[in-house]
Amino acid sequence: MSSSNGAVGAFVQMPIPADLVGEVYELVSRRMRGENGVTAVPGPEGPGQGDGPDAVAGDEASEVWSVEDFRRLLVLGSPAAEVMVAILDEMYNRGGDPVSTTDVVGELGMEKVALRGALSAFSRRTLPQVGRKHWPIEFHRSQPGQDSYYVTDRDTLARWTEARQFARDAAAELRPGKDWSRIDRVLDRLPYGSWTTYGDLAAFDGTSPRAVGQRMVNPKASRNAFRVLDRSGRVRDGFTWNDPAAHDRDVVEELAKAGVVLDENGAASAGTRLRPRDLTALLDQD
Repeated sequence: MSSSNGAVGAFVQMPIPADLVGEVYELVSRRMRGENGVTAVPGPEGPGQGDGPDAVAGDEASEVWSVEDFRRLLVLGSPAAEVMVAILDEMYNRGGDPVSTTDVVGELGMEKVALRGALSAFSRRTLPQVGRKHWPIEFHRSQPGQDSYYVTDRDTLARWTEARQFARDAAAELRPGKDWSRIDRVLDRLPYGSWTTYGDLAAFDGTSPRAVGQRMVNPKASRNAFRVLDRSGRVRDGFTWNDPAAHDRDVVEELAKAGVVLDENGAASAGTRLRPRDLTALLDQD
């Protein structure tokens, strides 16, 4: 386990009966605490950050996961990765509140021993694949008769949410056979002087703002695609006409012809913006 000078030695792989995995990792953790004063053991439930709330392990910076780290986690698709994804999703659903081990096994429909095995695999295999040394969440081991639980901070949860949304957007963009007819029809019916946003159209049609943006540069999209602005009422940076023949037109002038006049800050009036309920009302006129 350790060398004669007290330094932690190399770990070896060996088969362990599934029902003894937790006990073996607990024994290793205790031995390391006793010999080295170290509590950082990548165990089947804990993220290599110690056995309790006060344990400290490694460099703090190495525990911070970026949006890119989370995006890499989402595309792995392994059983161990999916367990961590489920825990993070449950934290998001609870507004950042702690999630107990019982909550997790209930959500995933698995036994606790299977959960320990999956999270042990996450420590051994998934972390190196993502390029991280520690979990994005903390594991707090329970006292006798109490439930263990997982926690994270709001900044980490915000980065997770951003990565999750990016993944949903990408899935919407790649979804084959997407029917854009509702969005095209409602854009064709925009009243004179009105405009809408990528987010409004996404909420109206159950897709993502990113996917709507991709559609608006498609030659098959509505002729009124240029009247889709960002949420502040401005023309999106890098605006491109969906009609190749219109590439030399000035979008501000075309907006003015459609009754959408921009102010000195380049923004359209919020009072003429059509939100999801307004867009729905346009189609309800059928």
